[in-house]
Amino acid sequence: MNLQEGSEPGTLNDYVIFAEPVLATPTVYSEIKSWHEETRSISADVSGQVSVVTVAVQESQEHAQSSLAGAEAALSSAAQAKSSEDAARLESESAASAASSAQNYADTAKSAVTTANVYPDVATGLAATSSGQSFSVAQGTSANSAVIIYLNSNGVAQAIAEVAGTARINLIYNTAEYARQFNDNLADSMASQVAYTDDAATTTALLADSQLRILLGMDHDERRLNIYGRPATTVDDLNNASGDRWSSEDDAEVILLADSAGRKLLNLNIGERRLYAFGSPVGDISEIELPEMADLPSYGQSLSISYLGSPGLSTPTTNTYIFTGNMKTYNQTLSSLSLLSASTSIEYHEKSMMHELNRVVTDSGQYWLVSASGVEGYSMAQLEPGTAPWTQFMARIDKARELSNGLGRQYGMVALTFFQGEADAFLGSSYDYYREKMRLIQSSTAVKALSVSGQPGDIPMMIYQMASHGRYAGTTENPSYEIPLAQLDEAIDNPLIQMITPMYIFPYTDGVHLINHGYRWLGCYRAKAVKHWIQTGTPWKPVYPIAVYKSGPSTIVADFHTMPGRRLRFSTDIVTQATDGMNGFELWGESESGERTRLAISAVQIIGRRKVKVTASDSFTTFSKIYLAYAFTPENRGDNDGSGRYPSWNSGPTTGVRGNLCDDDDATTDLLDANGTPYPLQNYCAIFFKEAI
Repeated sequence: MNLQEGSEPGTLNDYVIFAEPVLATPTVYSEIKSWHEETRSISADVSGQVSVVTVAVQESQEHAQSSLAGAEAALSSAAQAKSSEDAARLESESAASAASSAQNYADTAKSAVTTANVYPDVATGLAATSSGQSFSVAQGTSANSAVIIYLNSNGVAQAIAEVAGTARINLIYNTAEYARQFNDNLADSMASQVAYTDDAATTTALLADSQLRILLGMDHDERRLNIYGRPATTVDDLNNASGDRWSSEDDAEVILLADSAGRKLLNLNIGERRLYAFGSPVGDISEIELPEMADLPSYGQSLSISYLGSPGLSTPTTNTYIFTGNMKTYNQTLSSLSLLSASTSIEYHEKSMMHELNRVVTDSGQYWLVSASGVEGYSMAQLEPGTAPWTQFMARIDKARELSNGLGRQYGMVALTFFQGEADAFLGSSYDYYREKMRLIQSSTAVKALSVSGQPGDIPMMIYQMASHGRYAGTTENPSYEIPLAQLDEAIDNPLIQMITPMYIFPYTDGVHLINHGYRWLGCYRAKAVKHWIQTGTPWKPVYPIAVYKSGPSTIVADFHTMPGRRLRFSTDIVTQATDGMNGFELWGESESGERTRLAISAVQIIGRRKVKVTASDSFTTFSKIYLAYAFTPENRGDNDGSGRYPSWNSGPTTGVRGNLCDDDDATTDLLDANGTPYPLQNYCAIFFKEAI
């Protein structure tokens, strides 16, 4: 990039760089261009007028028989000159008037001093003159005024004029010179242009940083707007769209929103007449381009490896590989790949996930790799980077690429599944800690997988929301419910951590782990989320509250997120009602001291498509804060065994923390449950505890 100076005067970027960017609009630009020419002319007039004033004052000094430099006459003249400076920037009439006044005043002073007698002080002058006569008093060599002229009015001295001294003359001159220099600098800045040349195409800088690097520029030869050096739009198309609109000549694209890295978040394709969000057409399906060998590993603790999920069920898959010998990889030798069998000793949720994905992605040339790399009972601290399971998991990614290449197939990871949380709920891990570790697992996996495959793109981490927090006490500082709340909030805030489903809908074998049909059903939900990511490139999210509002002294209204086109409903087809019959909803009041009290609810109803109204039995205005919760408080918890567990409490759709709010998605699978019925796939509301505003 070559920086050049000296092009057409009065361009927009000149003013942006040398003045205030806020003024860089087409209207202000045209005004600036004419204004600086007027200013230059006015300044020249002022400079000439000041020169006349200076000569007049010097003559006045000679006639006053003093080489002293003046006082308040010069002060008045300086004020006029300062006014001239301001007028040089604002109004030509004021500047000319100020200069004329300054000269007239100097002439008056000269005339007055010529006819007056000079005395050492006022008393002497009064004594030497009669009423109606004038006299002058010298002020000294260092004074602003050399001589003050008085009128003897019945024995009282009235000052009628002053003759500027040297100090005042210098001030007048310097002030006028400053005004002239200001105009010259402004004019010079507006007469030069910062530009760069790339293949002989000159670009006007509309916005530059402190190092004069061009952030936003106009390529005049190509008639194209450049953002961070990248072509974006043309000015012609901007002006033709009844306002400010930018488009690119090469692909007729308008970038509406980009992030700090220059990636397009929202853009219009003019040729297709289509809006794109995050690279995908809005309202259309634009599938992610899958690598030939698409990797979908899982990691975490016991539910990630389908612990206690036996006996296995017959679940057929197509073109799906595992590491030969076992779905699980921890402490296993990984030496080859083999096709996944329909029958296994454990019903891994990978099987049903792949069965469902095979129904969606029917390309016979598409291959898949799955594995379960978690370790039962392990906490975040035992799974994070630097641990033995993590080291093995990273080695598993390297081996996956090596073996895929051995089959002549391109390798790439599509998504990671991370099922974990129970161990940290038991240990009392904090909300912030758990969110931080989730981000670490996702980002570290993505960095590794992308570096190994060399493929571009994002790698999301799919999670569940644990629903077994009733089994664990946690700690006083960090109760067990902190983990499901942390899982939900991270999934809401982080598009690369995506919550598949809350876990209260599935059948459990021991209150913590699922039965074989539970894992197969979970795999169908896993496939649903992965399918959404593949088809749209956008995050999968469960039903959850976007905002909760107080509406009167005893009513709460909550707005919920659903997937596009869905509406809310209450269902007891899978999940039974809790004891209070309020579909899983709870209200809590918090006092000024922070003490929380559960409030009775008299009614819960769905309003419209995505709102729920909850009415308390009594007014809650005495509380400083009100919270709406869902599937939050365990019922019939029983006794703590002394180690932080409640062994008689069980998770599940009839005994655990649960709720009946779901969407109206009637999708099913061709896989059948223990009763011979297709698994339903409604999206159920996540566990939450949210303050009302």
